[in-house]
Order: sequence, then C-alpha cells, then structure tokens
Amino acid sequence: MDINTELLSEINSALWILVYLVGTAITLYAIKTITLSIKEYRKLMENKFYETANAFFENGDYHEVIRLCEEQIQKNPKMLTDIGLWEKPNMK
Repeated sequence: MDINTELLSEINSALWILVYLVGTAITLYAIKTITLSIKEYRKLMENKFYETANAFFENGDYHEVIRLCEEQIQKNPKMLTDIGLWEKPNMK
C-alpha cells in the first residue's frame, strides 16, 4: 500500500467517525426536543385544567369544579402530592 492509499483510508475512517458523531448529536438533540415538547404540553394541559376549574369556581359552579378535580385525579393520582394537597407518607 502506498502513502496515498493509506492517507485516503485514514480520511475515509475519519469521515465515517464524523458521520457517526453528527448522527448521534442529531439523535440526542431530537430526543431532548421531544422530551421538552412533552413537558411543555403537560404544563399547558395543567394550566388549562387550573384555568377551567378556577373559572367554574368563580362562577359558583362548585359541582363542576368537583367533577373536574375528580376527573383530573383519576387521570393523574400523583397530582395530589405534586400540588401539596396530600402529604406523602414518611418512609422510614
């Protein structure tokens, strides 16, 4: 093998490594973007729930507030501890 062939082989290997690294970076960026999008969507839905429940409360429609809260708790039981309405039991 002459020097030119070796050089071309090294360049080819370096290019494949570069392609791999760029592909990995793009994949990681996509995963991060999707994760942030899911978190943003969840936050938006939480805000929508609170705004809707608050509007019913301000209009005096307490039965609808209770219905919305029960529905939300069934969808996400963890919500009670997240917003501090239910204390987590002490695990000792």
